[in-house]
Amino acid sequence: MRPLACIALLLAPAVLAADTPQLPDSTAADRTSVAVTVYNQNLALVREVRNLKIDKSGIATLRFMDVPSSINPRTVHLQSLAPGGPQVFEQNYEFDLVSPDKLLEKYLGKNVIINRKQESRPGERTLPDVPEENYWYRRHVAVYEWIAKRCAGLRVVDLACGEGYGSDLLAETAAEVTGVDANPEAFEHARLRYRRDNLSFERGLVEDFDKEVDAVVFLQTIEHIHEPEKLLAHLAKIAPVSYISTPNRLTLAGPDAEKSENPWHLVEYDIGEYRELLAPHFSSVEVLGLFNARKLRAQEIA
Repeated sequence: MRPLACIALLLAPAVLAADTPQLPDSTAADRTSVAVTVYNQNLALVREVRNLKIDKSGIATLRFMDVPSSINPRTVHLQSLAPGGPQVFEQNYEFDLVSPDKLLEKYLGKNVIINRKQESRPGERTLPDVPEENYWYRRHVAVYEWIAKRCAGLRVVDLACGEGYGSDLLAETAAEVTGVDANPEAFEHARLRYRRDNLSFERGLVEDFDKEVDAVVFLQTIEHIHEPEKLLAHLAKIAPVSYISTPNRLTLAGPDAEKSENPWHLVEYDIGEYRELLAPHFSSVEVLGLFNARKLRAQEIA
């Protein structure tokens, strides 16, 4: 079996330094490419490339215009593609309501009403220790345990690892496991909760992970990817074998539906479409299925 892959991309906002010369604003006209990956919980990761000419030495201010108004500043990274390129001394975002502190400051001394929303399933991120999540969690665990038996003594990367429990299961047998996730809250949770000498976590984009490993694990995420073919080509270069899972459209949505009502899924595949997606990138593709135990199946059709 060989891999599927994931795209996770970020959009850079404004770079500002106080009391410094002003460079010409960067606008949408400077954009050369943009890619979007839609995730759960109202999260979309965007990668935007702009060509800029910076001909001033010393410290200067550069404003990035034409960017979304709802960026979470904690998720923004600006990086020069040229060796020894410009360094960011200060980075600000100029929309007022981007943090709890700004929101409280705006309504200081006023009456406010706070509405809390509790979802039984937090989007597409499956969690342990949550009764409502147990069915989905057990399905994920079954797959991770099956893969762990085949990764004994290997160097493994768990892409889009989420909460981290799967990476921890893989680390029970693997020589080394790296869990990668772009979500800052998921990364911080995994890093603090799961600790082993052979387990580490990285916050980053899946397409940027370029370390050579023995196996890639990429579960329940390919259906979120905007351009999966590009990611597959990348992952095929970093590992000789990969394990990828995705929901079966025929059981999730029905034989006559193009896609289920899940708003986070961009594409859903049946077995033929799935093979067609993978085959151009890997010399060998094996597709297996995950089925309910007999007691769950009886309950499902009762």
